Amino acid sequence: MTKKEQILNYYYEEKLNTIEISSKLKVTKQYVSKVIKIDSRYFDEKAQRKLFNHEKHKKQVNECVKKNKQAKRKDREYDSMKVLQRQAAIELSSHKNLSNMAYRNWNKSAYTYNEKRKGYVFRKELGRSNDVPEFIKFEI
Repeated sequence: MTKKEQILNYYYEEKLNTIEISSKLKVTKQYVSKVIKIDSRYFDEKAQRKLFNHEKHKKQVNECVKKNKQAKRKDREYDSMKVLQRQAAIELSSHKNLSNMAYRNWNKSAYTYNEKRKGYVFRKELGRSNDVPEFIKFEI
């Protein structure tokens, strides 16, 4: 098989580009390009490759946009968590007494709503210390 046939085979059958072909066959890029351009299939192949690369580029751009949106969403979530944490730190670190309802809001999973008593009852299975309210009346 001659060099020209090898070049055409690599380009049209194996879909290699001119740089890859030139490095495999130890010839110049210009020579590879010249051989390819003489072939009658060149313009069809060039159009197909252009279309393929355009679609590939669109996919890459879409993936990049998705990643950027996800990163921004995570940043917003992180920022909102920082705000909530800051608010909690301010509320919990002040020297004033914490209201029972504020305590319940910070420990929602520890209380269940009792319809009969119209308030929140501490869950017994958690074990309550004396400074934790057993019942919090819910006032509207």
